[in-house]
Amino acid sequence: MGRLELSHITKVFSEGKRERKVLRDLSFTVDEGEFVSLLGPSGCGKSTLLSMIGGFQAPSAGEIFLDGKKLEGPSMERGYVFQNYMLFPWMSVQKNISYGMKFTGMSEEEKKKRLEELLEMSHLKEHRDKYPIQLSGGMQQRAAVARALAGRPGILLMDEPLGAVDFQLRELMQNELERILQEARISVVMVTHDVPESVFLSDRVIVMSTEGEILEEVPVSLSRSRNRESAEFEAICHHLSSLLRKAFLAKRKEKEA
Repeated sequence: MGRLELSHITKVFSEGKRERKVLRDLSFTVDEGEFVSLLGPSGCGKSTLLSMIGGFQAPSAGEIFLDGKKLEGPSMERGYVFQNYMLFPWMSVQKNISYGMKFTGMSEEEKKKRLEELLEMSHLKEHRDKYPIQLSGGMQQRAAVARALAGRPGILLMDEPLGAVDFQLRELMQNELERILQEARISVVMVTHDVPESVFLSDRVIVMSTEGEILEEVPVSLSRSRNRESAEFEAICHHLSSLLRKAFLAKRKEKEA
């Protein structure tokens, strides 16, 4: 479970009498258990694309499939982690996580067992009765991921999950995120602006242009857990950064023309 297929996706927004094309004929797949990052400059359509995979927006053209089934609207088959985590402040950790099972049809016994599994996986057993305001940023992140995984979705979608975190904490949280997702063995699509983050977490990085097109799909074949200071790691980061610079330059030349 968890194979995603996007076929010729285009997205157009109407702005009065004008139309603005955000995504242009995108096609790619995410295999079962694969971690894929969408990397690109602001305004290239990354979050719009993730929103369409989540079912919150519909493509103007093209189709999206999960395990061969066409996606139409949100469903429990797709877990979602937002940039600010969006935990319910009036609920404890265990109630936040349990909410992710509310519409699954699990029995009460199954829900209790799944809750214990997720508390163990996210290292939150000792904090189960705390409220979000009592948690560190790392704990809130782990709780948000656990809630998204609670209903056993086929794929996890993450929109800049560490975007609001300072540099010193970011690497520690990347380590925790990698540990949880490797244990969960789930397909993931993540939107990010951070080049090293994409290399550390991903099996493949899809680099998007400012025109909403795919510049290149870059495989990351490094063994886990990855050494951020290795020559191989830095070489992939350099290549991705070069692609991003290419995207910016292309946009600048277009404006000057």
